Amino acid sequence: TQSGIILNSLILSFYWSNHSKGLPQANQMNHIGPGKRPLTFLMPSVMVPVWNKCGTYMGLSSSGGPNRLREITQMLELLILTNRTNESLSLEE
Repeated sequence: TQSGIILNSLILSFYWSNHSKGLPQANQMNHIGPGKRPLTFLMPSVMVPVWNKCGTYMGLSSSGGPNRLREITQMLELLILTNRTNESLSLEE
């Protein structure tokens, strides 16, 4: 835009008291306000081989809660520290 603000659909992640469906939770952190950033719970991550195009490619994603960054980080640490590249792994809460 002319103002330099990039517009995308993240504005929809805010809770708008007169536009959002459903009742807000008591600890709702996504209220719109000056200087606020919406909490988003998607964290797509793509890992590609460093040295050449052949190798293991991995796509990780998470949704559904504020602890997802920690869970994706745990998964990446598990894969890196144990060098597991040929297995299907998952973490459960």
